[in-house]
Amino acid sequence: MKTPLRILMLIFLLTTAVKIPQAMGQFFFFRHPLIGKEAPDFTLDTLKNTNVNFTAYRQDQPAILFFWATWCAHCRTQIKVLSEEIPALNQEGIKVALIDLQENPRLIKRYLNSNKLNVDIFMDSDAYVAQEYGVQGVPTFVFVDKSGLVKAVEHYMSDDYKDLIL
Repeated sequence: MKTPLRILMLIFLLTTAVKIPQAMGQFFFFRHPLIGKEAPDFTLDTLKNTNVNFTAYRQDQPAILFFWATWCAHCRTQIKVLSEEIPALNQEGIKVALIDLQENPRLIKRYLNSNKLNVDIFMDSDAYVAQEYGVQGVPTFVFVDKSGLVKAVEHYMSDDYKDLIL
């Protein structure tokens, strides 16, 4: 009775050992479907009550899209860093679009005011733009070069972002 159980257990362990590396390899080779393709255009309202088209906003310059939400702890850290870097990025000709996902404008304003952040926010109130960009979670950074091609999609601010988009 013990022998068949041992054989089944051995088969299970060997099968699992063979399958795990295959599954792990999928994570390392995952490539976002937008990479190398044109960034989807969109028009959203901003927190400052303007209606902005991404292509017009970008003006043939490289851009960083930052999808975020106030409830996301990592997003809150990243938006503070980004808000400090936006003037320098703009000086280098890199546009930054901060895109909040599905939150009430009053909540966003309250968050920005309490954290002394002076940035305009694109409001993706129905998550349509996030869906177009294949956002799976926040924070998500999308790096777009000056020709409008998506060069990378990351969940952190890549150190080599200038190499990607300039």
